[in-house]
Amino acid sequence: MTRERHAVDKALAKYDLATNKTAALALEVLSTTARMVAVDLDQEISYLANGYLITRAPAKSA
Repeated sequence: MTRERHAVDKALAKYDLATNKTAALALEVLSTTARMVAVDLDQEISYLANGYLITRAPAKSA
């Protein structure tokens, strides 16, 4: 399974289990977008969700 497909399956599973499906989908989209921007800009991206600071950092190259 590709990494992208695994991410989609994980997001769909969270969506299926969520009480508030709209909020769950929005948070998954926001998190994924932040990860993509972090990689593109090669810097940490932070945002607030439910009063918590969430930070996404690009993966470190070996």
